[in-house]
Amino acid sequence: DDGDNVLQTTETWIFEASGTAVAGTYTNTGYVDGYYGTTLVEDDDPSSYYGTELCTGCLKICKYEDKNGNGRKDSGESYLSGWTFNVTDSQGNSQLVTTGGSVGTFCGGCGGCDYCVTVCGLAPGVYTVTEISQAGWTCTTGNPRTVTVVCGKTTTVSFGNQRPSPGCLKIYKYNDKNGNGRKDWGEGYLSGWVFTVTDSQGNSWSGTTNWYGYVTISNLAPGVYTIKETLKTGWICTTGNPLNNVTVVSGKTTTVYFGNKHQGCKC
Repeated sequence: DDGDNVLQTTETWIFEASGTAVAGTYTNTGYVDGYYGTTLVEDDDPSSYYGTELCTGCLKICKYEDKNGNGRKDSGESYLSGWTFNVTDSQGNSQLVTTGGSVGTFCGGCGGCDYCVTVCGLAPGVYTVTEISQAGWTCTTGNPRTVTVVCGKTTTVSFGNQRPSPGCLKIYKYNDKNGNGRKDWGEGYLSGWVFTVTDSQGNSWSGTTNWYGYVTISNLAPGVYTIKETLKTGWICTTGNPLNNVTVVSGKTTTVYFGNKHQGCKC
C-alpha cells in the first residue's frame, strides 16, 4: 500500500480480524467489495469449525507411613508431609510437587487439606510418578508408579513408606564337646570369644561374649549379615565359620549359636 488508498495491480492488501474460539459449531463468511473503474468487484470466503472445549484432569498424590509394611494404608497409619514427587507425562515433560504441611496450610492444588498434593490442569493420558527417596525409609508400594489421568476427574495414587526399626543379633558361644554341631546337655557356654558382624555394604561391628557366653550386637538395620568368630588356638569351629546370610528383622532379636570343640578334648 503506497498510501493513496487505491489498490494498484502491483499491491496486496491484507485485512485481519481475531476472535475467541467457542465450543460447538461455528460458521463465518468474510465479504470484500471494490471498484475497478466503475465496475463493482465482489468476493466472499466462508469458513467454519467445530470447537471442542479442552478438558483436563487432576492427579492427587498421597504419602503415608506404612508401619506394618503390607503395601496398603491401614487404620492408624498417618499421611506424611514434605515428600517430593516427580510427575512426568508421555512426552517427557515433568514437574516436582511436594506433599502438604499441617492442616490449615497449603495442601496442594484443588485437593483438600489431608497432607496430599493435587496437581490440576493435566491433559488426559498416562503419567509416571516417581517419589524422591528419603534416607531411612523403604517404599512398600512400588516406585515409580504409572497412572492414567482422566478428563474431568481426579486420579489418586498413594505411596506407602516404612521406616524400619533396628534389630539385634544375639550370638551364643558354647563348648561343643562331642563336636556334633549342636548344643547338648552338659555343654557349657564360653566367655571371652570375639565375633565380627558385617553387613552387605562392608560395615562391621565387633563384640565379645560375656560371662554368660553371649554377645549382643544392637541397632542393626534390617537385612542380611555375615558373622565371623575369631578362633582361639587349640579350638575348631563345629558349626561353620563364618556364618553367611544371617537375617536381621526389624524390631526383633535374631539368635545364632557357634559351637567350638577343643582339639585336646577326648570326649
